[in-house]
Amino acid sequence: MRINRLPLILSFGLLTACSQQHNVTVGVESGMAVSAQHLAADTGASILRQGGNAVDAAVAMGYALSVTHPSCGNIDGGGFMIIRLANGKTRVIDFREKAPLLATRNNIYLHPQNLHEVYSDSATAGTVAGLNYAENHYGTLSVSKLIQPAIHYAQDGYKLTAGDVVFLNEGKKHFLKYAQLRNIYLNHGNTLSAGSRLVQPELAQTLKQIATSKDYAFYHGTIAKHLTQAMRQEHAPLNQTDLAQYTIQEVKPLHCRYRGYDIYTTPAPSYGGVELCEIMNILSKFPIANYKPFSAQAMAINIDAMNAASADAQKYIGDPAFIKIPYNYLLSQQHAAQIANKIKQGKAFHMTHKPQYESLNTTAISVVDKQGNAVSMIYTLNLFFGGGTTPDHLGFFLNNENIDFAMSQTGTPLLPSQSPNAFAPGKRPASGMSPTIITKNGQLFLVVGTPGGPTIPTQLALMLENRIDHHMSLAQSINLGRYHSGSNQSYINIERNGVPQDSLTKLRQLGFPIHFGSNYKYAYWGGVTAIEHSNGQLKGVMDKRRPGGKVAAG
Repeated sequence: MRINRLPLILSFGLLTACSQQHNVTVGVESGMAVSAQHLAADTGASILRQGGNAVDAAVAMGYALSVTHPSCGNIDGGGFMIIRLANGKTRVIDFREKAPLLATRNNIYLHPQNLHEVYSDSATAGTVAGLNYAENHYGTLSVSKLIQPAIHYAQDGYKLTAGDVVFLNEGKKHFLKYAQLRNIYLNHGNTLSAGSRLVQPELAQTLKQIATSKDYAFYHGTIAKHLTQAMRQEHAPLNQTDLAQYTIQEVKPLHCRYRGYDIYTTPAPSYGGVELCEIMNILSKFPIANYKPFSAQAMAINIDAMNAASADAQKYIGDPAFIKIPYNYLLSQQHAAQIANKIKQGKAFHMTHKPQYESLNTTAISVVDKQGNAVSMIYTLNLFFGGGTTPDHLGFFLNNENIDFAMSQTGTPLLPSQSPNAFAPGKRPASGMSPTIITKNGQLFLVVGTPGGPTIPTQLALMLENRIDHHMSLAQSINLGRYHSGSNQSYINIERNGVPQDSLTKLRQLGFPIHFGSNYKYAYWGGVTAIEHSNGQLKGVMDKRRPGGKVAAG
């Protein structure tokens, strides 16, 4: 019998129906865009219909989300985009934020109990540089054209849906504190209701500057001036040098194989890609198709694989500009076989709890055009509404990415000798964000991403297992119940919906203590956006877990 298992947490009520009814679309040939916010999906589809490619659509969606999904969409954040061209060329654009050059372990605030509204949490943003780089190198239109829908939504406003209001409610505590936020997001002290029109005039002016002068406005011009002035007033380390020296990274994707499928995902500083590939490598050593989904045996194997991959990620993954990543070791079949053998021998992989904060509150988009170009992107402010503040005259929320560096349970930044994700000036914090593209026999098969921070790689792994091993439909693969272990927690979480009672009983018998609890709704279990290509047609799914999303045909 296995003993000393970590507790399992069962969460309740997370598989609520999506407020938009457009969460599944099948049989489309002309292109498709999927987003957690319906107007962003429509924006992407509109660009495709106008002759734009998948990159054009993704860039337009990224800017649109900064207006229509301000809790997660952003200008002052960062993330990762993976692009696969129709000719097979696949690249990753890393526009992850960077710690300010004058930041120190003493002047950034890393206490996990009070993460909002501290300007020193802000890292140098990469979103504008990343979106514009993608368009300049892989798009066919212009940034000034692609940003117009976002300007329209900000300047003229848009009607809120019930799904939009769900996320605005997450920011109410911040809106109440600042007059400029109260005037935009509240009505007599209450969050705007569904059917209300949200207008963001200052954000519209900021977007117009980016449309006119591209990167210059944000990193060198008027926007940079206002942003750094606000930082000085708050004694925060981010300054104009940080903005002027920010650069994106275009890199080769991480590659692994699973039962004849090629998986392309994000390398470091994303730990999510490494975890995803390592989990899949381990699972390939087991006859997963012979186990029923959510059988105790299958769940135990997955949990151990998650823990092993997460332990490796915490030990080895950080910004590759600061440390060397042993990819050959981590992704080798020999390493996976050794882990699988230990699992088969009943040697459980327990997490050694090394606290590492990362928010769950990202957003993902997936796009495929009629030529077969594909994009998956995940980007974030970190927490919902980032730092919960907007600099005067700019209209966008600040990120609080500096809290993503490794810290102790008391909020003290760890040293480089303690973690590869230790804080350092100019360093990119590690991230679970891992947008992914999968091919089979050299042909596009799946474009997928999800929010969820540390749960991203584990949820993608379970979804792929459902689709590939158990031959479920794409929608079934995504909407089935989930579980997670590893990363920044010392317990195992299970989404209760879909977990049979007999499996829970058997897990107890195997030594898994079970604890009933709950998790942060709309966030913990992600919100998968996915497009599958098969038989010349596209099938799109927006996870029901996040309200307000849409699959839009191009």
